[in-house]
Amino acid sequence: MQTGSERRIAALDALRALAAFLVLASHVAFWTGEAGWSGVGIIAARGDVGVAVFFALSAFLLVSPWWPDPVAPRTRPGAGRYALRRAGRLLPAYWVAFIGVLAVGAAVGGRTGARPLPGVHLIGDALLLQGFTQVTPQTFTQTWSLTTELCFYAIVPALGAVLARRRAATVLAAAAVLGIAVQGLVAAGLGHGRVGAALGMSLLGHAAWFAVGIAVLGLRRGGRRLPVPDDGGTWILVAAAAFALSCTPLASPGTGPGGLAAPHPGQAMAKEALFALVAGALLLAATVPGRSPAWVAAPLVRHLGRVSYGVFLWHLVVLQVVFAGLRLPLFGAPFGWVLVLVTTATVAVASLSWRFVEAPAIRATHRDDRAGARP
Repeated sequence: MQTGSERRIAALDALRALAAFLVLASHVAFWTGEAGWSGVGIIAARGDVGVAVFFALSAFLLVSPWWPDPVAPRTRPGAGRYALRRAGRLLPAYWVAFIGVLAVGAAVGGRTGARPLPGVHLIGDALLLQGFTQVTPQTFTQTWSLTTELCFYAIVPALGAVLARRRAATVLAAAAVLGIAVQGLVAAGLGHGRVGAALGMSLLGHAAWFAVGIAVLGLRRGGRRLPVPDDGGTWILVAAAAFALSCTPLASPGTGPGGLAAPHPGQAMAKEALFALVAGALLLAATVPGRSPAWVAAPLVRHLGRVSYGVFLWHLVVLQVVFAGLRLPLFGAPFGWVLVLVTTATVAVASLSWRFVEAPAIRATHRDDRAGARP
């Protein structure tokens, strides 16, 4: 029989798997051109909500040791141990994938329009600075979010100390409002080119997504009763409704091939707020106390959760290989079977990443915490 903690971790693995698949689907929709032509494509293109889910989940897990727990008090990790564990989780798999991206780009990049990067930008990408520079290989563009994650990692100890005080709700609400406002200002023209893009992708620009994860932690840790039915089904419906709204003109501009039309400020702010609501509702669903659906603990779901980081890192380069190998036209390929093919191949590569890179790195950096959950 599973304990409550085991059920919660299983549900969080399911949430990781969902987030990774959503990001993958959004890029397949873009590359195939489906994002600009059909309702299915528009829905798939909104799979970038998976990034919001990842950010909220990171905030929920990483701030947890700093948030008071009246039931099971925890010892806060030292700064050195914390940094080592974060580096071990993030960097080895990233560097292996980065080498893979460069190797594949050198072999088939010309067939998909990918261009090699100057050496200085390769160094920047190796150091996870692409969120600031806005320069990265075509099949590694999704990793801007790792720059944002790294910035969040850096402030977690100080942030946890601040939020452990009674003003946590005020701080989180202010952060969420500020993040949403930044998205509106960027869409209105604050900053130009790479500067504006970097600001929109920054920790400040996505503060709302991290804030909802911490807010859910506070609600669950404080044992507070919510003013609505607190069950997984209710929160999934809330997430589905918010996601549906994000696919409408309220948050999505009209799209052509590739779905790259720029939003106006209201749409940018609505999208940021709705994605925050989706992420928060899904996290609430995954952490409902008590019985969880049996499927969340199924071996396949647990495995997909474990390999989700690898799926995130590798799916674009797999997409590039599929397009180059099958000579598919950019913005003119069949969405359905490309999605199936890319998903299957990516999960296979990500499973190898987990087996030979990620799991050994986690073991090496968690030797003194054998029973700990994997953030």
